Amino acid sequence: MYCRKCGKAVGDDDKFCFNCGNLLQEESEQAEKNIQEYQVTEKEPVSIADEEIPESIADEETLIDDSPLEENNKEEITRTDDVPDDFNPEDFTKVVKKKFCKKCDKERMLFGEKCWWCGSKLETIEHIMKLTPNEMSHKKEEIERKKRIAEQNKRKEEEKRNSQVTIAKDTGNSKASVGKIERNKEVIIFSVIGFLVLILLWVGYSAGDNTITPEQQKEISLIDTKRNFIDKVDKIHWTIISTSGKYEDDDNNQLEIFRQHAYGGLNEALDAYSESDKVVRSRRDNKNSLDNIDEDMNKDIYTIPPILEKDKEVNEMAELLKEEHEALKEYSDFVTNPYGTYDSYSNGSHECKTKLASLLKKTNTRVNYISEKFNKEHPIKDDGSEENQNN
Repeated sequence: MYCRKCGKAVGDDDKFCFNCGNLLQEESEQAEKNIQEYQVTEKEPVSIADEEIPESIADEETLIDDSPLEENNKEEITRTDDVPDDFNPEDFTKVVKKKFCKKCDKERMLFGEKCWWCGSKLETIEHIMKLTPNEMSHKKEEIERKKRIAEQNKRKEEEKRNSQVTIAKDTGNSKASVGKIERNKEVIIFSVIGFLVLILLWVGYSAGDNTITPEQQKEISLIDTKRNFIDKVDKIHWTIISTSGKYEDDDNNQLEIFRQHAYGGLNEALDAYSESDKVVRSRRDNKNSLDNIDEDMNKDIYTIPPILEKDKEVNEMAELLKEEHEALKEYSDFVTNPYGTYDSYSNGSHECKTKLASLLKKTNTRVNYISEKFNKEHPIKDDGSEENQNN
């Protein structure tokens, strides 16, 4: 259906022309007659695509460019000073124009002047909207392309400038290299001579420093003897700890026998336990360990070397180890000769173990402190010789 006044194409149910506002619905006969006259004249209908696009639509279409970007390696320098480093396409917006009918409160086509339903004049409203994902993608690609081109051109300029500077330096260096080599010859010769002189002086000083005085020799002998004594104390101490653990296992087994036979049959149970092959071998090994400890104590601890007799730390370690040794022998006699009732044996066992454990802890703490202090004051060199810090 077409408007008989302006010839624009309109809907069949429209009351007014959206272009000129002319009343479309009259008597049915007159409307059919107008349509027939319009068709007889063979007037071609005007398509929306053939109409002249208003400036409002043209302005809107120019805001968006959906054409794909093309990469070109021969692009010229592009100014990108207005492009921020923290570019975000979502910050860009576009202006969209829309037309509304106040009377109908409806949105109408942009190229209409009047409402096609009521004939009222349309009002143009501009909206600020964010770009669509497709538009943002194109905008981002365009900005990145400009940045990339600018970076390439900047890099080319820097390379060109650096190459020029390098050429200039090489030219100057080639002229000065000959004279510089001649000047450096004398410096190298004097440096070599000075180095050789220093080596000779160091060798002579080292040869003269090897002379050891009697006092120094006595000090070295004292350090060696004390180091050996500390090592022997540490060895005997750990042997006592190992042996006491074996006696403790035997003690716990016998304590269980006392508990189970507290009301009769205790002697027979103890005899059966002592005569078992496992207990016989264990007690024989414990006796051998205790004999070895006695021998080491008599040879190295009870008889202190004369050079260390006035050393307080040596005497202190010797006394602690002697107390350990006596406590271990007391515990050995108690375990190998059990007697009494369950309560008396339990109390005796607890007393022996507590005393020995206290001495072991005390000796271990003190010997470790003295050993660490001695090694710090008299460290050993990499070649195995001792370094005397007092010299």
